[in-house]
Amino acid sequence: WTMQQPAPSSRPVWVTILGIIFLVMGVMAALGGLVLAAGGAALGGAALSGAVAGGLFAPLGAAVGGALVVFAFFLLLFAAVHIIGGVGLLRGRRWARILALVLLWIAGISSLFGFLGSLGAGQFGPALLNLIILGVYALFLWKFYTDPVRAYFKGSPATPPAPPAALA
Repeated sequence: WTMQQPAPSSRPVWVTILGIIFLVMGVMAALGGLVLAAGGAALGGAALSGAVAGGLFAPLGAAVGGALVVFAFFLLLFAAVHIIGGVGLLRGRRWARILALVLLWIAGISSLFGFLGSLGAGQFGPALLNLIILGVYALFLWKFYTDPVRAYFKGSPATPPAPPAALA
């Protein structure tokens, strides 16, 4: 098993921008997830110990605390995917380009639905915001399908090459 070959040194600016955005999103989500996990655990523990209203709301407090911890788990998973993806983009890994494209398509489709829903509800401020966000996703998608970005990621194999056969 050999190490992956490094990508060419001329990283397109769009890859750098999206890599940094992924890292920032990941770090922010990780911090939020840690705060939610700590708060949920504290709330659940306080509720179950009877410290909140003499235990009157213990089941509700424990349920809300547990829900916060579960939500924190998914937020930390989101954070890990974005941090790993951001590092992979900056290092020119092919799998990171694929991950970025999948995440951009999902987010773009989500913004399209948000735009259409806001427009249908007559909420023009949120509709405009969703349209701007949709445009940003569309720009990144377009740039990630261009030849310079594709060429940058061709220098990095998606999977490590097979080890050479042992000589007998």
